[in-house]
Amino acid sequence: MLAPNAQLRAEGIPPVPLATVERVARYTDFRGHGFLDWHPARNEMLVSHRPAGASLPQVFKLDAPMGALKPLISTSEPISSASYEPRAGEYIVFERAAGGSEVTQLFRFDEGTGQTVQLSDPTQRHNFEIWLHPQAGQASRLIHTSVPLDKTATGGSRATVNTQVWLLNPFCPNNANYWLSCLAAAGVSAVRLMTTVSWRCRTTVQRMNPKSG
Repeated sequence: MLAPNAQLRAEGIPPVPLATVERVARYTDFRGHGFLDWHPARNEMLVSHRPAGASLPQVFKLDAPMGALKPLISTSEPISSASYEPRAGEYIVFERAAGGSEVTQLFRFDEGTGQTVQLSDPTQRHNFEIWLHPQAGQASRLIHTSVPLDKTATGGSRATVNTQVWLLNPFCPNNANYWLSCLAAAGVSAVRLMTTVSWRCRTTVQRMNPKSG
């Protein structure tokens, strides 16, 4: 028989046979596959999938049609997105929150070493928006947004609700994170950013120069 959860008080519920649990599981345990990104130089893609017996989806690499998934990034927290560096796929940038907090942070994963490096300030919530595809000789950079955390529930305070827009070189996060603009709203989507950022004409959000501010 199925034992109730220790935190659940069951009254008037008949025992549930394990055979019934096993039959129902086929309709409740879905482990689909989600496309994340294409490798810019090889016939490979990033795939999100929850392996059998795991509670969270992990990031895999798929390098052939109908091929076997190869584990790439495995964490104890859910990964909401993952994207290759757009020039040569030298590394992967992904978003992850901890403990169900929904305070997403940005990380860089180096496939060659298996190391993960946090890119963002943990005192704010961050979201990856778009890559700026580099020209020859330039490093890959991305635009991400940040929103101050609401700490009022724990007796703290919250700064003015706005969205900061940043330009970041993920390979050198401590030396190349430029503030671009402040938008007087929270939750600015990538669609809105793409309409306000024009990199082709060498401008940034609100026509600000990332070097001079």
